[in-house]
Parts: sequence; C-alpha cells; structure tokens
Amino acid sequence: MKPITKFCGVFALLPMLMGEARSERHFYYGADCALENTSDAEVADALDGIILEGRSGAVIASDLVCADRPAAFHALALALRRPIGNQYAWLNGKSRGLSRATWEFRDHGARCRDFALNHAISGRRYLRQGTACLEADGNWHLH
Repeated sequence: MKPITKFCGVFALLPMLMGEARSERHFYYGADCALENTSDAEVADALDGIILEGRSGAVIASDLVCADRPAAFHALALALRRPIGNQYAWLNGKSRGLSRATWEFRDHGARCRDFALNHAISGRRYLRQGTACLEADGNWHLH
C-alpha cells in the first residue's frame, strides 16, 4: 500500500489547513534560532510541541537553517501525532521535505516514535532518521 502524503505548505498556514489552532502548538528549534523559538515558559506548557535536543536533534539542526525549521517541524509534529506511515510535506522557498513516523514503541512508559525526514535544501538532499518521545511535559523530544 502506498503511503498517504499530506502537503503542509508554508508553516503559517498549516494550522488552518489542518483544522488546528496554532496557539496550541509550541516549538523549540534550537539555541541558534532564538527568533523562531517560543519563550521558556511556553515551552514548559507546550502541547505536542517539538523540542530539538539529543543526537537526532543536533544532526537535523545542522541540515536546516532557522527559517526552514518551523515548516519542517510542523510537518514532523503531524507525523508524530497522526497514523504511522502517513507522510507530511513541507515547503519554504526552495527548501522542501517529507516527514513520516515509521514505528511506535514504549520506552520507560513514554510513547516514542521513530521517524524519517527526507528533505532537499539548495539542491542538496538529506535523509535523516531519529526517535522522538512524548515526555511528561507534553512535548515531543528528539533523542
């Protein structure tokens, strides 16, 4: 069966396209992306946000400039929350990519998902895989 691909488009339109309130989602894109990050207080209260940390986070961050991270991580958040195998596309200028959750498991009681990111930036292609776990703070932490 062929995986379903959903197109997310520009991150600002994503919540409207997906029928979700943007104010419910908070993201931390890394220390180098201060303008795109939510405040520390918002991160602590985030609901299904993405917290970029660990080995997976560092590798992915090295691929994506700050301007691309919001669109990429909104698509990743959808992949982590929705059925396994569905693909979610993102686009930001000449950068584009796909996010997909590939497997779900429990780690010390936390819900975790393996994921794959396939993206192209300035003509260069990247395929990254990692793991994110839904932690007690309500955020998906990349490990």
